This record gives sequence, structure tokens and C-alpha cells, in this order.
Amino acid sequence: MNYSIVHLHIPQPEFADIFLTEMLDLGFDSFEETPNGLAAYIDTDLLDTEALNQLIEQYASLTDVRLLSIEPLANKNWNELWESNFQPVFVDDKIVIKAPFHVIEQTYPYTITIEP
Repeated sequence: MNYSIVHLHIPQPEFADIFLTEMLDLGFDSFEETPNGLAAYIDTDLLDTEALNQLIEQYASLTDVRLLSIEPLANKNWNELWESNFQPVFVDDKIVIKAPFHVIEQTYPYTITIEP
């Protein structure tokens, strides 16, 4: 699945929530506040730029909402990225709590392995 990221300028926060809700109806599924307004993520196959532009036009008389850019989001192995930030927990020299993908050199009396 390929995703696109849409960057929008929305200067008034009170309109951002309303606009975001409208974008859900267009197929957008996640959002991130940015210094300029909003970054919205959508499956590229669902992206309808005509419908997005119509939505922007509906709000143009109420606030200075503008489309800044639309760009493809690079494919990433999100599990691998998450795993790289997930660290084992060591309790004294007695217990290690880890995921199956962690390689622990030292031996501990107790090892708890949790599959994330």
C-alpha cells in the first residue's frame, strides 16, 4: 500500500479540527499537526485531489486554508523502525525483559520474553 502526505496551511486551530473531520470522509486516515498547519496521510489510491480542492474552496471564505503540497510517502518497514526503538529492560543483574528479536549477550537468572 502506497501512501501520500498532504500538507495544508490552516492558520486557525479552531478550523483545523473541523477540516480534519471533513477529510476523514475523503479517505484520509491519520493526521499530524505541523508548524504550518496539518499533514494528512492517505492511501494514494484513495487520493481524490478534485474533492480535496473542493473542500478547500468550501473553507476559503472562512479561513486562509491552502494546499501546500502533495507528495508520496516513502515505503518503510514500520515494524522494523518500531523494533529499532524498542529497548530491553534490565532489572538489577537478575531480570531482563525483552522481545524475541533482542540478542542479549549476558545470562540472567530470569528472562521474560514478550512478543510485541
